[in-house]
Amino acid sequence: PDVLVIDDEADSRRVTARILAASGADVREAESGEAGLVAMRRRRPDVAVVDLMMPVLDGFGVIAAMRADPRLRGVPVVVLTAK
Repeated sequence: PDVLVIDDEADSRRVTARILAASGADVREAESGEAGLVAMRRRRPDVAVVDLMMPVLDGFGVIAAMRADPRLRGVPVVVLTAK
């Protein structure tokens, strides 16, 4: 599966990506909510792993934008957060 990991914390993003890649996923990374939406609009992922607590556009905003976009509303979301 094509998985997009969206997290502003580089270490958390890399660890999550490494674990998913080890299980056979094709993993892409985005360092912010805005970058995540751009990446999803370029290439729709099979699933998005989204951190809730990010500056500017947080995970709640990313999910709301995905649900408002007909091309992205069907993408499953896994919420991963330290909160």
